[in-house]
Amino acid sequence: MVEVGPPRLMAHASDGRQVMTDANLMSLPSSDCPALTVFEDADGRWQLETDEGNRVLHENESVVIGDVSWTIYLPTASNLTQDADRRSLTLRAITLELSVSRDQEFVAVRLCHPQGEIELEARAHAQLLLALGHARLRDREQGLAESECGWIHREDLCRELDIELSLINLWVHRARQQLDKVGIRDAGNIVERRHGTLQLRIGIEHCIVRRA
Repeated sequence: MVEVGPPRLMAHASDGRQVMTDANLMSLPSSDCPALTVFEDADGRWQLETDEGNRVLHENESVVIGDVSWTIYLPTASNLTQDADRRSLTLRAITLELSVSRDQEFVAVRLCHPQGEIELEARAHAQLLLALGHARLRDREQGLAESECGWIHREDLCRELDIELSLINLWVHRARQQLDKVGIRDAGNIVERRHGTLQLRIGIEHCIVRRA
């Protein structure tokens, strides 16, 4: 007997490395270097995401990062049912409130849902959520269809935030991690990628930006 816990989301690399998590999302080759991400969506499907977009991931599928092959093992159906019971909240039921300080240096994040509110700890990646939230609200005010609202190229996003390109994926991963830890089932969808365009947008329709 090696471990008595239930099956978890995990990946084995051809060079012997292993990544395992209790969360509903996992980044490879590591959380600090997220070249690709695996996460569960609101409908219980596992998604594989790269900079180019995302697609449905199948059990025991192998993917290549650089010259290393990773085989990904998904939790069993029974575990997904238990986890869904524990993680009853999805992004569809949430309003994201972003409160910005006068100097734009501090962003408070609150998740409002029918059962109450969740205050998130202040983190640097909140600036990313703010920029994406602004973009979606701006496009909506201009009358764009909801499917077209909020998309912004990652290069433009880097210029707006004055950050290096490598930080985008890291902040996306950390935003997802933070929501996963408070029990949001489809935390991976907080940021969406448009396939083949290198565009991102905030993946929550109900978003409010307030000035402190």
